Amino acid sequence: MSYEYNDFATGFLTGIDKYVNRSYLNNDRVFVRKGKLSLADTIKYPLIEGGHTNSREANKYIQLITGDDFTLISQQAIGEKRGFINPQVYVDMYKDFVDEFIRLFGENQKYKDHIFLAGDTTVIKVPNVSKCKEEFPVQEGKPARARLSTFADVFSGLVYTAELVEKNTSESKLAVKHLHDINRRMPNQKIAAIYDRGYNVYDLIFNHLHFGIDFLIRLKDDFLEDEIAKLESDDEIMKLYLNKYITNTIEDDEIRKKYEKELSINLRVTKVKVKNKEGKTYTETLLSTLPMDKYSKEELRTLYKYRWEVETDYDRLKNVLELENFTGQRRIIIEQDVFSKIFLLNLCLTIKIDADKDIYEKRKDKNLKYEYQANLNHLLGSLSQFLHKLMITDSEEERAKISNHLIVMANQRLVLKHDKRDKDPKRHKGDITAKHKSNDRRA
Repeated sequence: MSYEYNDFATGFLTGIDKYVNRSYLNNDRVFVRKGKLSLADTIKYPLIEGGHTNSREANKYIQLITGDDFTLISQQAIGEKRGFINPQVYVDMYKDFVDEFIRLFGENQKYKDHIFLAGDTTVIKVPNVSKCKEEFPVQEGKPARARLSTFADVFSGLVYTAELVEKNTSESKLAVKHLHDINRRMPNQKIAAIYDRGYNVYDLIFNHLHFGIDFLIRLKDDFLEDEIAKLESDDEIMKLYLNKYITNTIEDDEIRKKYEKELSINLRVTKVKVKNKEGKTYTETLLSTLPMDKYSKEELRTLYKYRWEVETDYDRLKNVLELENFTGQRRIIIEQDVFSKIFLLNLCLTIKIDADKDIYEKRKDKNLKYEYQANLNHLLGSLSQFLHKLMITDSEEERAKISNHLIVMANQRLVLKHDKRDKDPKRHKGDITAKHKSNDRRA
């Protein structure tokens, strides 16, 4: 049986050597002599080592790539080699993967006309050492932290673009950077971005209008409060009259000058009823540019709910891929870890598309009470067993064998697709007095 998404993902791995390029080096004098670790081995290391930081894992890696059970290398030696490699290699890796994915499967990822992306950020813990506090500046006495910002597909979870920056960086400024990147890479795709409350600023809105990228934003209660109060229905087009106060918030000179000449812009305002976790109903106000003749009020409410897929991605990165278990204490190593794990997340999520289809097909006629899907954690573990083989094989037969085997293994460990069962909140908390939590390990 052929699995097109799975075949694409594993096929991308077989071509990984295209990223073994000296242009990613920050020192021309390194990797010129034969040593234990080649440039290719060093670039592949963050993809294969799995987040482990001790010498035993480093030696497992060197033994894997050499085939010699007695070859030894220290974690420090690997870290020194990695210090010469620009993290951009992993950025290019995950972006090229997504761009090719959209070229091949873009139409399958759309809801009606659009690819819907969710914008969000999360604060991540980096090693709490003086070096990290210098490279990711924080206030005196505060622990070392960084901010990860992403645009991720609300349906597949694939991360399209990401930035790792200082913790105090504005979320909206990061979103504007993502818009520039998406517009450059996918100028012919209809994109819509969904944001939570923290993003409802004028500069972001005008950047969207400038690039022709639609948006859906949940508003703070006091944003455009007077203008919205004058509207006569729960879903209508609002004419927003522009003034100096509004246009002066636009940071880009070209965009600001463009809208200084405009008298007004049209924005859609939609009020929807939602329920919180306690079952209480309340009203949320959504601001968007999505056309009323294509997207109903109820569809906007549903699309906003899908925005939480990006929250799932952060959970996957932190807990499944152990994002915060860094393999070094320098920013260059931390960035390599983050962007290589984003690539691995995209890889697994792509394979999971075919795995979930296979799981559904095998169970659709069994009249089961629940719908099941592949366990991403188990799938990642299965993929990690074959990553090195996929990277070095030149056999289509071998790759196809591994590709099909990944689907078989995905069927061995399933989880509920929409688990609405009541859960006991007292379960799985672990020992709250424990000094070192199981998911909070030192780098």
